[in-house]
Amino acid sequence: PGITCTEMVRRLSHQRADTRVLFMSGHPDTTIVKLGVLASGLAFLKKPFSRQDLLIRIREVLDGA
Repeated sequence: PGITCTEMVRRLSHQRADTRVLFMSGHPDTTIVKLGVLASGLAFLKKPFSRQDLLIRIREVLDGA
């Protein structure tokens, strides 16, 4: 609480550079990038999503795709 998701990831990455992150939001990814909340190229999953979509995206992030 009290910090943005990007700040949390920045702090976590500082401590553990190998941490993989998957951002999720109900807003379209283009809106998130335009607002400066999410840098282009970061892993993102738009809500709503199915369990299968989540599993696929998690696998992609873990594999570095």
